[in-house]
Amino acid sequence: MTAPENIVAQHCQYCASNCPVEYGYCHCGCGRRTNLCPRSDRPRQWIKGNPQKFLKGHTDKERKRNSLPFGQCICGRINCPIPYGYCHCTCGQKTPIVGQTSIANRRIAGEPARFVFGHGPRITPEIEEAEPFKIEGVYCRLIPLTQGQYTIVWASDYEWLMQWKWYAERRPDTGMFYAARSETVDSGKKVNIYIHRQILGLKQGDSKEVDHVYSHNTLDNRRSNLRVTDNYGQAQNTGKKRFNTSGYKGVSWDKEKRRWIAQIVANGNYKFLGYYDTKEEAYAAYCEAAKMYHGEFARLA
Repeated sequence: MTAPENIVAQHCQYCASNCPVEYGYCHCGCGRRTNLCPRSDRPRQWIKGNPQKFLKGHTDKERKRNSLPFGQCICGRINCPIPYGYCHCTCGQKTPIVGQTSIANRRIAGEPARFVFGHGPRITPEIEEAEPFKIEGVYCRLIPLTQGQYTIVWASDYEWLMQWKWYAERRPDTGMFYAARSETVDSGKKVNIYIHRQILGLKQGDSKEVDHVYSHNTLDNRRSNLRVTDNYGQAQNTGKKRFNTSGYKGVSWDKEKRRWIAQIVANGNYKFLGYYDTKEEAYAAYCEAAKMYHGEFARLA
């Protein structure tokens, strides 16, 4: 049961007469109407028939209105375009609730943090301030991301790509960064759009993959460093995994045989290349197999 819309209170029963929360709405600032008090309860400040102060599960700890003016974001703006509780680097992720107040860092206990840990403000420079530079005879420019990262693009793509705000997404398995942005599709769901797919015109849902050719730097998004491939081609051009202990791609230690193993993935299947006394010999066998099975997509390091 909710409060009738035609009831108008002269003052709030829970706060002072200048309470900024509209009569009948939750005092945590969520914007939702509260239920009517089923009975009078002095400790809860309930008056039978009047709206409750909070919805069930909503409290002052969720949003301390005594610390922020009503309607003001934690960043200090009144009409902040970032939804309440989301990262201000525009990555689209929800931020954790702050446990301890820090005025210097704009952190208030009970309020959502401004940024997800590791994210920071994305400062968009004026287009004319970004100085072009040449790589392999082609003019390039840098697009700033979050987390102190930049991505390299051709100067001819720069102005077109700067219409969006890009952030740095770190892959936990490889530790590599990718330039991405959030977009809301027709269904209302938020999806990630990666800059390398945007540059090559691959739309959401397209099964094709984009491979970074030369430097294997995933933030080098020059057109000359991008090529369309499939899952097999993408897998062939990956580096050694972070948990690799031999220091060589395709080489591992067999505890039972106490020898080094060389193996490779070709067409989705593992191929055993033999046992070797040294890891250098095993790696040499892997390199020969990679050139044979992976061709132009072979990555040896």
